[in-house]
Amino acid sequence: MYRLAASLLCAVLLLIALPARAQSVQLENADSQVFVQANGAVDVIYTLDIVDPTGRSEIKKIGQFYEPVAFNRALIKRDGREQPVTLAPLGDGFYRAVFSSPMPAGKYALELHFRSDKRFAEPTSRDGKDLLAVWFNPVRWSMAVGRSVVKLVLPVDLPASVKKHEDILPAMVDDLGVLTDSQILGDQSKWAFVYTDYQDERRLTLYAERVALPSQDTHMVRIYLPRSAMPSLATSSVTRPLPTVNHTQTPSFPPRRPLSNLRRKRRSPSSTSWRA
Repeated sequence: MYRLAASLLCAVLLLIALPARAQSVQLENADSQVFVQANGAVDVIYTLDIVDPTGRSEIKKIGQFYEPVAFNRALIKRDGREQPVTLAPLGDGFYRAVFSSPMPAGKYALELHFRSDKRFAEPTSRDGKDLLAVWFNPVRWSMAVGRSVVKLVLPVDLPASVKKHEDILPAMVDDLGVLTDSQILGDQSKWAFVYTDYQDERRLTLYAERVALPSQDTHMVRIYLPRSAMPSLATSSVTRPLPTVNHTQTPSFPPRRPLSNLRRKRRSPSSTSWRA
């Protein structure tokens, strides 16, 4: 009896002595605003909401970005304040993000503005029609992302009758010659056609959202446009660099809350590395 009591006491003391398991970083939201250019390049505003239990002065590895890529702005946002971030190339499309001052534990957002001069529109055909497969996927992470959103802003002007997102009806999309990819849309938790005001135009935008994106999973978005929609498309897989677009005026995007015309789907079960 005494031996049993002593053993139990030792077990309790051992449990008390063990250090608590360290809390891990959480990636709450990843938001990609993707502006497709006339030549097939993309300008991207990428925002990552991070919950960091320990704090840090850098993110050692982010990527893999499609090259060639040029960053024209990088910053950390927290409590209404901003601080610049320096991106150092590691090779093969990976970068280190170095904060201008250490970030204490808590919640903050990393925001990257960049141009990728890869061509994100590939000539193809479907049902005898000459099309362009316009696509994008953001960087992958070695941990799950709570919510991943891609807003693919297409070089397709909407008619003046579109005053709100719900005015974009299926018949209108059909008249524009836009075709969807059922497999890609089936992978989304929510999706919708919405609009974005960009460069004095109201452009058709595919809003695609995935919830609980698994570690190292790819959030691919793809849609088909008439080949005539992009007459200035680059002839090679790498586009010719263009002047940097000014993103100081943020375009109008759908709100964080689900839109009334979002298509919902129950998903069946089914890189970029985070390194502290």
